[in-house]
Amino acid sequence: MNHPYRFRLRRGLRLAKGLVFDLLFGASPTAAKYLYRHSEIDQLRAIRRQSSTLPSVNPEKESILYFVCKGWGVHKAFEGITGRALRMREHQVHFVCGDVLPRIIEDSERLERIGSSTLPWRYDASEKSETLSRTNYIRATMHQYNLPLTDLSNWIENEEQRKIEEQIRSYTEKWAEFEYRGYPIGKWCETSVAWQLTGETIDESLPRVQWLYQRTAYAACITAAAFEHGLSIVDPDVLVLFNGIFAPERVAFEVARRRGIRVVTHECGHHKDSFILAHNEPANYFQYDTEWEVRRERPLTDDERKSIRGYLQRRAGTEPDGGRINYWSSMTENRKKILKELDLDPDRPTLVLFPNIVWDSAVLKRDVAFEGLLDWVFYTIELMKELPEHQLIIRSHPAEIHLNRSTDERIGKKVRQHFCSVPSNVRIVPPESDISSYRLMDMSDAVLAYTSTTGMEAALRGKPVLVAGETHYRGKGFTIDIETKEEYRRLLGSDLSSQAPTEEEVNRAERYAHLFFLEAHVSFPFFTNPGPGSPIKFEVDSFDELKQGKCRALDQVCKSVVNGRSFVYPGECSKEQVLKDISVGVFSQNS
Repeated sequence: MNHPYRFRLRRGLRLAKGLVFDLLFGASPTAAKYLYRHSEIDQLRAIRRQSSTLPSVNPEKESILYFVCKGWGVHKAFEGITGRALRMREHQVHFVCGDVLPRIIEDSERLERIGSSTLPWRYDASEKSETLSRTNYIRATMHQYNLPLTDLSNWIENEEQRKIEEQIRSYTEKWAEFEYRGYPIGKWCETSVAWQLTGETIDESLPRVQWLYQRTAYAACITAAAFEHGLSIVDPDVLVLFNGIFAPERVAFEVARRRGIRVVTHECGHHKDSFILAHNEPANYFQYDTEWEVRRERPLTDDERKSIRGYLQRRAGTEPDGGRINYWSSMTENRKKILKELDLDPDRPTLVLFPNIVWDSAVLKRDVAFEGLLDWVFYTIELMKELPEHQLIIRSHPAEIHLNRSTDERIGKKVRQHFCSVPSNVRIVPPESDISSYRLMDMSDAVLAYTSTTGMEAALRGKPVLVAGETHYRGKGFTIDIETKEEYRRLLGSDLSSQAPTEEEVNRAERYAHLFFLEAHVSFPFFTNPGPGSPIKFEVDSFDELKQGKCRALDQVCKSVVNGRSFVYPGECSKEQVLKDISVGVFSQNS
């Protein structure tokens, strides 16, 4: 069967399943769960049967609103568990589901099929069937948690939806300049569009880019209109949502902040089944400035030092370190073998550049001296022409090929497209290579990083690190932070080995690594995520295990959500320290 027919059949089956589920769910949630026999719905239903009834809501306690619009199981589990726990602590908890929002995340196969014939984009039956399937899943899971859920469509009139679609379809100017009700929607959608394209470059002349912008902007505008109305109805003290970077969560984030509502964002952590959380900023920007003031000069205990060193040693090897992804079962670490394979001169100054994957949400729009990650890479290669005595190694991120999404803009491919001939003193290590990144650090005279965590790890190994992007460890006292291209050029031509971090700076880096890797990550014992495509496995027999005093990590999260204190040091970082005066959102400098 060829691709178009297979695609239509899959769409048809999904539509049929969604319609049947909707009918069954309306009549009986118990009957509807049979369409999701192999998902977590069955597990949650069994857990719910063993659970006590919920206490009455205390009107004196804070009201919490969750915005759920993505059907990713691990985030639904986190939201359901924390929402149920807060409700068990007598807080008023509401959930709003993005039932009228088209699916924002697209696969590359579908994007490749998009041509000019699909423009202008329309929120048609096929789009709505996908939305229905996701909405049904969210409805079913929240029903098992016994948490109240309303649909975003209840907050916006059909006529307003129609007007938004027409406005989107008729728009012909630059999308980066698109506005709705005074909101810079076009700017706010850039990260989502780039993420879907799996690349940094957004060429609005391409039909697939226009198509992506139209549907993403539609979702963003619907969210803006709905939240302007809905927040007046619910009037929450706190809004909880995923990430805070992608549309439509970005829009909900900004609308809430402009109304003075505190926003809590959450994201998966570096460790398996761990999470990171933040107040009023994206969780995966890892902004721990306030917490760093507590930890900066506080020496690690012997046990803490042993823990972080053990973790970093496992992270640099092939044994599982508790992380979400292990890229290699074996790695090339032999220095002589690497020198031979890359044709390197062991006596020449060596720089190693570690780029992120270009569509990583932690790197998009996190620019300081450069216009983006690719601009930084290209500029560095150009400088190598002026530094023939140096040699540069560019270690492509293995996630370019090892994630379940293919990367359109791979570093090696973009470099070869940009340069007629790559300078002879530049080596590009492809993502397929099993050469150890940590061995390359050890062989280098200096490490170049944008926002990659490898920069922090290199400083721990005593290497001078030039940081070009707005990363979380920038300005923490153990890296060389680049402000301008001229400064970067001057430093690359200098003796960087003389600027290696001091012993105190290495110790400071170790303290920060302990804060970042071990203290800021919250491990939840309530469920595990087997991996993409597999249902969440719950590790509790009853929701009574979520009661106050049963799990310290959950107690800490609930308290911090409610009172606005640090998720890392809730007893030492005050509410006033954590809650910065953000009137228009944390992104305002880039908007």
